[in-house]
Amino acid sequence: MLMGSLLIGILASPFPSRSASAAMPLLLGLALLALLVFRPAARPSPRRATDTLALLGVGIAALGFVGMLAKPTVLFPSLQRMLLALQSVLGVRLERLPDTFHPNVVAGAILLLFPFVLVPGLAPGPLPPHLDRVRRALYLGAASIMAAVLILTQSRGAYLGLIVAGLVLSASLKPRLLLLFGPLLCIGGIAAYAILGGSQFGDALVSADPAQGLAWRRQIWAVGWRMAEDMSLTGIGFGQFHAVQTVLYPLPLGEAAGHVHNLYLQILLDLGLGGSIGFLIILGLAWAHSLRALSNRPRTLSEHRHLAAACVASLAGMCTHGLLDAAVWGNKAAWLMWIVLGLAIGLADQETARGRSRPLGDSDAVQ
Repeated sequence: MLMGSLLIGILASPFPSRSASAAMPLLLGLALLALLVFRPAARPSPRRATDTLALLGVGIAALGFVGMLAKPTVLFPSLQRMLLALQSVLGVRLERLPDTFHPNVVAGAILLLFPFVLVPGLAPGPLPPHLDRVRRALYLGAASIMAAVLILTQSRGAYLGLIVAGLVLSASLKPRLLLLFGPLLCIGGIAAYAILGGSQFGDALVSADPAQGLAWRRQIWAVGWRMAEDMSLTGIGFGQFHAVQTVLYPLPLGEAAGHVHNLYLQILLDLGLGGSIGFLIILGLAWAHSLRALSNRPRTLSEHRHLAAACVASLAGMCTHGLLDAAVWGNKAAWLMWIVLGLAIGLADQETARGRSRPLGDSDAVQ
């Protein structure tokens, strides 16, 4: 469904060559998904998967930090001045950096990979105690680097996704932590809403830029729904939201947008109804298999359970972030999402293989 809808989206595009070029990360992601789901021999072990994703996450954080020098929108004025000084030194080289280094894209990629780094850093592993302490310290160091860069992106949607991912992770591995932090977060959210007011709270929740607050995004979402109603079957052409919106659906104040700032609506516009349904099916399979693998494991923690918990938390963060942005779609880092989906769906085969390998007298097998 996805491949057929993608072909239709390219053919229906006002600029087919641009749409074909923009679809390359999606094609790579679908190839990785197929490899992880249909080729069990190519699927990495839980330890190798977390090691690979940890290295990938640190690399993306480092490259993203350098790339964000071209747009130094950070939280601290002193750090912003330092980045501007580095920007003046590097000069023209920064202009050659691709849009993949946009802060929102960096935040979306880090959010996807962060649970796979945090879980092995917090949970004990199978190694001897002295080696396990070193392993956990390395993972926590990598998580600290990724968290620092994520904070500097000022992506409010990623912040919200990180909170939800943390709550889901707590519920998966240590439910008592959820009983502690859940009420505190609810109280903090209610207090912020009461202090800031409804409109200011909404603006602060979605964007650090007041010009792209909640009212602006509502306009973008309304335009996106109008596009979806008009071209629901074919979509508007893959990656052509900006071109179609500026010509056919101009905003009242003439404020254009590069995408619709909602993952699910963006997929509906790019791939049409069939591609959107196909994506939701894959997402539903990933949720079902990861939750099943998490619930079927015994309460004793294991690497397999760690990977399942990381997949659940990563999907929760991605789905939450997707309500406010489309940072994991339509850019050069869009293939990362399909690795997480492939690992989550592949958990079902790993669970089945472990069940078949148990001796007949095993208590779990008897149950």
